[in-house]
Amino acid sequence: MKIELAKHSGFCVGVKNAVNKIVDEINNSSEDIYINGPLIHSPQTVRVLEKRGLKIIKDSDPVDNKITAIRTHGTTRQEYQDIKKRAKRVINLTCLNVAYVQAIVKKYSAKGYFVLILGDKNHAEVRGISSYASSGCFIISCPEDITSLPEADKYVLVSQTTLDIDFFDEASAILKNRIPGLEIINTICNATSERQNDLYAAVKNGADAIVVVGGKNSANTKRLAQIGIDNNIKTFHIETEDELNPDDFAGVEYAVVSAGASTPSWIVNNVLEKIYEINFKAKAHISYLLKYLLSFFVRTNLLSAFSTIFMTLAILPCKVYECNMTMPLLSAAFIFIMYSINNFLRPYEMKLSKPFKYNLYSKYKYLLIFITGIALIYYLFYSFRTAYPAPALYIITLMCGSIYAIPSVTKIASYNPFKLLRILFGIKSVVTSIGWTFVALIIPFTVNRYDYIQFTAILIIIFSIIFVRNILFDLLDYQGDLLLGIETFPTIFGIKTTKAVIISLCILYSLSVLFSMYIVNLLSLLYIINLIYYYFLYKKIKTNYYLFRLKYESLIEFNFILLAIFSVIGDLFNINLF
Repeated sequence: MKIELAKHSGFCVGVKNAVNKIVDEINNSSEDIYINGPLIHSPQTVRVLEKRGLKIIKDSDPVDNKITAIRTHGTTRQEYQDIKKRAKRVINLTCLNVAYVQAIVKKYSAKGYFVLILGDKNHAEVRGISSYASSGCFIISCPEDITSLPEADKYVLVSQTTLDIDFFDEASAILKNRIPGLEIINTICNATSERQNDLYAAVKNGADAIVVVGGKNSANTKRLAQIGIDNNIKTFHIETEDELNPDDFAGVEYAVVSAGASTPSWIVNNVLEKIYEINFKAKAHISYLLKYLLSFFVRTNLLSAFSTIFMTLAILPCKVYECNMTMPLLSAAFIFIMYSINNFLRPYEMKLSKPFKYNLYSKYKYLLIFITGIALIYYLFYSFRTAYPAPALYIITLMCGSIYAIPSVTKIASYNPFKLLRILFGIKSVVTSIGWTFVALIIPFTVNRYDYIQFTAILIIIFSIIFVRNILFDLLDYQGDLLLGIETFPTIFGIKTTKAVIISLCILYSLSVLFSMYIVNLLSLLYIINLIYYYFLYKKIKTNYYLFRLKYESLIEFNFILLAIFSVIGDLFNINLF
């Protein structure tokens, strides 16, 4: 089965701006924030924001002296004036496209035009738009409504921003013939048009199944589903991946996934993964088994732990095949223990944005606890068999990592008076990279000392790879982390700063590789491939938050395998410049 994601899916610009703004308000306000209805038509997003403290109020609820937000669909002119007068502060999150329609109606009404609105008369956006029609208005929800038009001297026609394109064309053609001099203004937003055109193209290209992801009460999402239904294509309008079953795709050869303008990326990605899983199950058994094993090793961080062995081997002053394996295995054990503790202590976050990982941990809970226990016993026993001062450093690092993994400790640390420390402590990608580098490289160096300059070059190479790896995972989770209030480098500092930091690290990394070539081994040049590899992954992930998640998780981790291979090649051939 061919699986394709529609080009225009998920959050539109208006929704993205509104969500980012309200999340920023929640993060930086010590007071409760109220909003005049659901921010967007995505029940999952609304529930997350409610859990974080955004309180939904009804029209009759008082807003006196409260910080109050206006939802993306806007509100009536009267209600907005009332909120503005009584609220402590107003956060206007009205979509710019909706505000534009309101402005058009206000402008033409002032000139005496009677306003005709194509749209759902019960929709919040339409109610808000109609309140700006001071010279009167009439809402047309179906072609039959046109027969009941009130008499007026002149008319202007606008539409709900999420209206069906075909209905707009049909209704405006009828009205144009009926009303000479009718002013027609197409106010369907680009995001709506683009999503609908994507599905019309999919129908034309032979899609035999359409999956539309989004709130069941979302106007734009319902219209996307209607396109499939009207064209007699198997259509599924779902809110989460749990609503899909393997039998749904029996006989399907080409499935297209689309998502409404209020659907966050993590839900779209979960749906994509569910469809891919269904597709793998329908194929040969070996294909599904390989995919399942890949998922297990990547998502339980066994692959990360295995790769850490080679990182430590890379810094030890001996050939890979000659080294004592105690310290490399201690590094691997530490990484597996830390990720296991973090995943078991933060089930809510994992269940919401990474349900497949959550299901994996739930299904193999006791096996993973057993493996973690074995890793912990190995770590405690063999850390004391290393040379001074490594035992003390291993135990201190384990204690610090375990304490950091406790959510309540992170919360307490967020109240410390030093802002920089507070931010750095809260950013898991920074803390994880430091802990990983410390155990895999710095502790082994305290026992196997050699040239400090050479060590620094390798340290920069390894830290950069680990940090960029963590940033790529943060970017995969960016939208979900933003909503959940999880502090990562991108959610704290923004995408632009993240990009600048990555570029800076890449420059340092390249200089360190060149230095390592000159001092240690000409084959250190191979490490540049790791940098180029992550660069292309970064470009792909940065420009597209909607993707088959397991594929990119595996590709990110595969770079560590490449690093290990290059390390072994460097040791085997050991070509020096002199």
